[in-house]
Amino acid sequence: MGSNKAVNHVRYSAEDWRGLVSEFSNSTLDRDSFCQSKGMSPLRLLHWQKVLRSDGLKLPASKIKSSFVDLGALKAEAPSLELKLDLGGNVVLTITRR
Repeated sequence: MGSNKAVNHVRYSAEDWRGLVSEFSNSTLDRDSFCQSKGMSPLRLLHWQKVLRSDGLKLPASKIKSSFVDLGALKAEAPSLELKLDLGGNVVLTITRR
């Protein structure tokens, strides 16, 4: 038979989250390690980072994960290229090299 563990869910106020996000931004830990040390969900912290950022809280660039991928430079003799980015809301950005 499996054991039934009680899971403690702590409810933080908006002010508590402001303090936690500030503490995270001043820490040397990445998001996952910080959240593990506090016993909280990394997704919840990310949510509150976004909420508080929209309210004007600034985070250091080192604490913001980027999904940018540098593909390097194209060679001058490379064939033509067409790149389409679907930005949502029926907006498509097209970059063409001929």
